[in-house]
Amino acid sequence: IELRLEGRNQVDPQIQMEQYAIVRHEIFEQMKLRDDCIKFVAIANAAVASWLMTNPVNDSQQIVYWLPLLLTLVFFVRYRVFSSRIHMRGIYSLELEKQLGLTDGIGWQHYWNANRGNIIVRSVTTTDFFVWILLFLSAVWFGVTFAS
Repeated sequence: IELRLEGRNQVDPQIQMEQYAIVRHEIFEQMKLRDDCIKFVAIANAAVASWLMTNPVNDSQQIVYWLPLLLTLVFFVRYRVFSSRIHMRGIYSLELEKQLGLTDGIGWQHYWNANRGNIIVRSVTTTDFFVWILLFLSAVWFGVTFAS
């Protein structure tokens, strides 16, 4: 909601600051939910794998050994949706900062954009990439090993 000042074509700075605070809060909530996806898929796959290894499965039910791969795929899609939402809100947050005159580079999105070539910034996304690869490979290994 934009509240325009009387006689001017300008958005009320108080409203913009409130919007900015809300967007920042939403970004941090989405980041927590996104990061929880990795934790939950690892726990869910471990629980399913443990249960399947300790309980006999008939030959007609061998498909259940691929359940960890399905869980990994579902959580990966969920992770990407959260990442997309974070990115969109980050862009909106940058626009609000420009409108508010907060161009001194505060916030993670400024740091991220300014330091994309930095090894630490790249390692965050690289770590997530390798964790997901490891989760996919372990789920495939489990399906191939136990379904055959």
